[in-house]
Amino acid sequence: MRWTTENRARAVEFLAALAELGHVGRACERAQLARGVAYRWRLEDAAFGRAWDMALGLDIDVLLHEAMRRGVEGVEEPVFFQGEVVGVKRRYSDKLLSRLLGWRMDEQRREARAVEREAKHEAPQIESFRVVIRDEHGNEIQPEPPDADDEAHWAAMRAQEEAYQAARRARDDAAAIEARERKRERDEGPPER
Repeated sequence: MRWTTENRARAVEFLAALAELGHVGRACERAQLARGVAYRWRLEDAAFGRAWDMALGLDIDVLLHEAMRRGVEGVEEPVFFQGEVVGVKRRYSDKLLSRLLGWRMDEQRREARAVEREAKHEAPQIESFRVVIRDEHGNEIQPEPPDADDEAHWAAMRAQEEAYQAARRARDDAAAIEARERKRERDEGPPER
């Protein structure tokens, strides 16, 4: 595909908007570009298609960060009393946090399997660096090699447990703070203006 200066500028503007907004229609509106043209460029130019995919990948990071924030830190919502805002409460999304943890656990399992495959591939190369250990009588001691399957599995399990515990502590801390606030409001009444 041959790019004109104007089309290239529009394509760059579209990709920047796509990375920011994560939505093809809105990105096309911002770049003043017809959706059909954007999709045609994607099909006709492999580099533009890769840039498109990368722009959406940046959006994934933003979405994951926001989802984690809502699951762990929660979102403040107004509290009304007799039609007026008298305070705020924090609402957490356990469902969202659960899905994120499931996704992260799947990702860690994939990483553990990759490490396992790499360890099996590199085992013969590592063996060439083996150090001979001898006991006090000069007899060679053969240490038991770690089982790559067990190491990768347990590393993934420890990481999953740590992530779960961290999220649970954050949620419990936030719930305790919210409970103290509710108790204070019951004891003292709604905050005065």
